[in-house]
Amino acid sequence: MKTEWDLNKYYKGLEDERLEKDVRAIERAYAAFEKKYKNDTRYLVGRAPLIRALEDYEKLYVLPKPLSFLFLSKTIDTNNKKIDAKIAQVQQRIVRAANRVVFFRLTLGELPLERQSKLLSDPRLSEFHYFLKNVF
Repeated sequence: MKTEWDLNKYYKGLEDERLEKDVRAIERAYAAFEKKYKNDTRYLVGRAPLIRALEDYEKLYVLPKPLSFLFLSKTIDTNNKKIDAKIAQVQQRIVRAANRVVFFRLTLGELPLERQSKLLSDPRLSEFHYFLKNVF
């Protein structure tokens, strides 16, 4: 019975160019969200645009493959300083990218209380209820 993880299904190692490619894709995804929604506030008025915006936002917040790989690598080799450095580097880049979409939560949180109540009671938004309640 095999008792070691095979992380090659993720990447071949810390210097695998696919890891960098995936981090750049994450950065582009945040930038695309910002470009799409920062100056277009139709999601604040219409239900369908809000649902699309929430779905797009939700896609950004899945644990990224590069971090999964790095955290698992760290679990296997807890004393490896190169892994520590790479985790710090990738986390910093992802946080910087994520900061580009902070406006979304802030803008939603500024909705009038009456609009917030309507959104929270709308059954078509039920899957986003927890998120919206925390934003409001």
